[in-house]
Amino acid sequence: MADMKKYFSFPAAIAAACLMVLSCEDGSDVVSVTISESDIQLKTGDSLRLEAQTVPSAAAVSWSSSDYEVATVDATGLVKAVSEGSATVIAEAGGVRDSCNVTVQPDRTLPSRIVPGDFFLADGSILSKDADAETVRNADVIGIVFCVDLKKIPEYDAGYLSDNGVIMARGFVMALKEASETSQMWYKDPYTGAYLRDETEIGFTDALVEGDSYGTFELSDADFSGFEKTCLVKEFRTDAYNAGYYPAMLAADEYNDYVPVPENATPWYLPSCGQFFEIIRNFADIRFDESNMLPINDDDFMWENITGIVEAINASMDKVSDNLKDPVNDTGVYWTSTTSSSTQARYVYLDNGWSVICMKANKNESYLVRPILTFGSF
Repeated sequence: MADMKKYFSFPAAIAAACLMVLSCEDGSDVVSVTISESDIQLKTGDSLRLEAQTVPSAAAVSWSSSDYEVATVDATGLVKAVSEGSATVIAEAGGVRDSCNVTVQPDRTLPSRIVPGDFFLADGSILSKDADAETVRNADVIGIVFCVDLKKIPEYDAGYLSDNGVIMARGFVMALKEASETSQMWYKDPYTGAYLRDETEIGFTDALVEGDSYGTFELSDADFSGFEKTCLVKEFRTDAYNAGYYPAMLAADEYNDYVPVPENATPWYLPSCGQFFEIIRNFADIRFDESNMLPINDDDFMWENITGIVEAINASMDKVSDNLKDPVNDTGVYWTSTTSSSTQARYVYLDNGWSVICMKANKNESYLVRPILTFGSF
């Protein structure tokens, strides 16, 4: 009889085990759910698989995300970072749940090779100039890379970027639009009309060798300190700057309010002569130096019979949506931050069909402003 009881108890044990498995599968007896991570940080495009342990261990787990536009999760716990922001990934079984906080940051890892003409995006990333037009139109482009010669990036710019966590400065970017719809003066006292102010007192170096156009060109071409000049004026001429005495610099600076820069860039600023020359050289792909330069007015200079420069600059923006860009003016006169004296600064005149002229002009003259920035990689 005892053997019969033993025999009949075996099916009962199997049934009990089956009931336990069924109970775990429908989650009715789940005690706890624990996700392998409580907080994770991902860059856009990254993925990470989370694991969920349950008690009992056989419980079926469902996964969900609080914001699938930031981070998605599939049935296996694979989390994919979609866009910048925060989301909560939840694992649930039998009404018991655990969560993991997901922070998604933009991937600002820049490509090892960046070339003039590449697109600079609002999140600080780079889009190849060879990208198809639709991709560029759908991207948040804020500028065009025009120089990647590391030797031409000033220590001042590199130091600023380093203080903001940038590992290496990489180059310069031209804005897609003018800083303002109207021309701006370089300097003028709005109360007296005076335009004499000696910026060498605060650290500027005038680009002028009197009676020597070639010497003046050499100083102008070597000037890449546009950002530092703006910072010097803002630091040592604060009251005058805020009162509107430096309209061209102020217009470039206020462009930051309309087109914010990412963390791996300086603010927008008024370019120096050397920086503006690089825009011409690299977009038009021409020889642009003292070997084909013509002296004018003792210490000014020009280049003749150079065609298609403005067309080439504007061609770099062809793929960008029209509402995001202003074409460079084909007879535009643009201020630089390079000074010649206490009363004069240098401008660049673009004649699309004939020449490029760089001359000094009184600071109370009004010319266009096309901002630039310096950028780097984290």
